[in-house]
Parts: sequence; structure tokens; C-alpha cells
Amino acid sequence: MIGSLYEKRKEIGIYASLGLAPTHAVIMTFSEGLAYSLIGSILGYIVACTISFTVQLMGLSLPIDIASPYLPMVLVFSIVVSGLASIYPSLETFKQVTPSLRRRWKIPTKPRGNEWYIALPFTSTSLEESLGFLEYLSEYFENVVTKDFKVDSRPIMEVRREKEKCTAVLSLVVRLPPYDAAISELVKVISAPSRDGRITLGVRSELKTGKRHLWISGHRGFIDHIRKQLLMWKGLKREEKALYIRRGLRHLRERHAT
Repeated sequence: MIGSLYEKRKEIGIYASLGLAPTHAVIMTFSEGLAYSLIGSILGYIVACTISFTVQLMGLSLPIDIASPYLPMVLVFSIVVSGLASIYPSLETFKQVTPSLRRRWKIPTKPRGNEWYIALPFTSTSLEESLGFLEYLSEYFENVVTKDFKVDSRPIMEVRREKEKCTAVLSLVVRLPPYDAAISELVKVISAPSRDGRITLGVRSELKTGKRHLWISGHRGFIDHIRKQLLMWKGLKREEKALYIRRGLRHLRERHAT
């Protein structure tokens, strides 16, 4: 169980970022331990009976009393011991999922006129990773079906290089609810180096049509989708990330060729 806990640290961290409560994390870990103990006890009982019957068929004596009152006691005892062994991993999970008064990420900026720039909770020392995430996000926008927004144009990926600094931009046009209000915006997801050399990620949006107050309300839900995809990206396997990173580097090479 402890080994399983260490393997799932990243997964638990993603659940916590999405709003998983500490008590729910404990229940999840404890239930997993009880399930393992129950399955192990039943399988052990079946294997013991099978071995006993097989040995008796071979002419040897290895009797087993299926109706013995001690068998249920042994099964219950093994389940209780396994449950007690799950307490420590459950407490470690509780410590990992730190409770907070603010369970949701809060947008750090406000719109200025009809434009709004929002810095996302993402920093990286690798240009390749940021390009890979933009490719991953582009694929998401091409296939997503949700009530929170509609993509009006195919996402366009651009890579710009100025004074040895590389900036990647993913552009698309998005419609926001309520759709009868005809709210549309031009969205640019920008990956750019900061002053300290790290790669930062932000979303610059511009209201094209519709009322401003409805745009502000709908845009918050759109940004939350991007944030969740960022969390999903962090949970991808290394091989899956490498696929998107190769696509991003292809855009970079094409830019150099031109």
C-alpha cells in the first residue's frame, strides 16, 4: 500500500488541484486497502480448497473442513489486519491533500476595456515542454464538445523568434454562452520567456462581439477549461508528452526554415 501511495502521488496531487477534499482522499486510499484485503482473502481461501482437493485426489491426506467456524474468523481477522495496515497510507494521503479555504484557483487579473490577459499557473525551464502543451491544447480545442464554449475557427499555431527569444502563440476564435447573445472573442494562448529565463503561459483575449458583462462571465468558464487541461498535461506519461513535444518542435523548425 505504501508503494502504491508513492506511485500515485502525482495523481493525488492532480485530484487535489481539481478540488478533492482530504477526507475523500482518505476514503479512497482506505477503500483500496480494504478491497485488496477482501480479494486476497477470498482468493487465498479458494486456492487452499483447490490444493486440498487436488492432494486428496492424488491419494494423500490433507483434509480441510469447509464448514469450520474458524474459517470466517480467519477471513475477518485478515481483513481487519489489512484494514489496520491501510491506516498509515491513508494518513499520508490526508497530509498530501492540504485543505484550503479557497478550493478553486482564482483569476489574478481583471479585464481592461475589451481586452483581458490572464497569467496561467504554469512555469517551465523548457521551451520544448511549453510547445508540447500548446500542441496538446490545440488538439483539445479541435475535438472538444462542451456547453461552456464553442470553437469557431481551427486553432492556429505560430512560433516567433526575436533576439534569440522564442514566443509561441495559439490563436482561435471562441463563442461563449448565452449563444443567442452572439458573444465571440479572439483568444491567444501565449508561451513566452520571462526576465528570469523561465517560460510562462498566459491567455490574451479580446471581445469581438456581444455585451461586455456577459463576455466576462463566460470567459471565466473558458479559462477554467484551459487550467484543467494544464493539470491533465502534468499528469500525462512521458511518452505521451514526447509526442506533442515533437509536433511543437516541428513548428519551430518550419519557422527557422522560412
